[in-house]
Parts: sequence; structure tokens; C-alpha cells
Amino acid sequence: VPAPLDEGYEEMPGPTGEQNHLSCHGRGLVLCLGPDAESAVEQAGTALSQGNKVVVIAPGAEKALADAIKAGLPIVASDGMLDPDALSHLTGFEAVVSVAEKPLLKQYRMALSKREGALLPVITEHKLDQRYVIERHLCIDTTAAGGNASLIASAE
Repeated sequence: VPAPLDEGYEEMPGPTGEQNHLSCHGRGLVLCLGPDAESAVEQAGTALSQGNKVVVIAPGAEKALADAIKAGLPIVASDGMLDPDALSHLTGFEAVVSVAEKPLLKQYRMALSKREGALLPVITEHKLDQRYVIERHLCIDTTAAGGNASLIASAE
């Protein structure tokens, strides 16, 4: 399991004295589709470590995740396989994770493309924890309030 998400922010200096804060946050609810219990458990662990809640649908998921559920982790597990077309109308999740074969991944992507609203990712990489987060950047421009405007003039 990757290192837990640091929920603070990173200060990023700007050329004119502005303040730049970069932070990472969990995506929200992640749908882990395995396609088997072993890969689904790995996906759930990575998603949880990055501050997400998890719904796992894969053969053997309930048994494989029973201890984690009893421990109170934000996991819902269901044995079976999700019909790819269901992704076109299901709501409440922010990403889909699967390492299934390419034809099934294509069906997932096609179903997600039929949805209204935000585009949702299909995460297929193993142990790539940065795919389970979103980045936020806050820039506070201090130039008008007396920041170092001479740096702007020298750049022209």
C-alpha cells in the first residue's frame, strides 16, 4: 500500500512574490472492479491510502475484504462482476479502477462516455497512487497589494 496522502499543502514560490499552494485530495468514492479479488484488494488499498472511499465489485470481494470492513474502513464489497453498461447510469462515484483485459476496459470507457457531467477516469495502472487523487492549486496574487512588481517589469 502506498504512503498515506499528506493532506497539507506544498508552498510553491512565485516569481513576483505571489503565494502558490499545491494540495492533493482524494477523488471521493472510487469503484474498484478488479477483475479478481486479489487485484480488487490492491486497488482498494491504494484508493483508501489516498483518502478515498471504496466500493469493490469482484468475485470473492466480500470474503477478501471482510476484515477491513469489520475494522470500520470506508469499504463496501460485493461479490460478482459489474455489467459495463451500468456505468452509463450509476452515480455517486468519481473514478473506476480495473486491470481487466482491454475489451472489457473499452466497454467501461464507452459506458462512462455516455454519462452527462464530468469525465471520469478509468485507472488501469498498478500502484500508481497519484491517479487516485486530484490536485488543487491556489494562487494568491500579491502584485496589486505591493508584491515585487519590478520582477514583472524586468521580464518584459
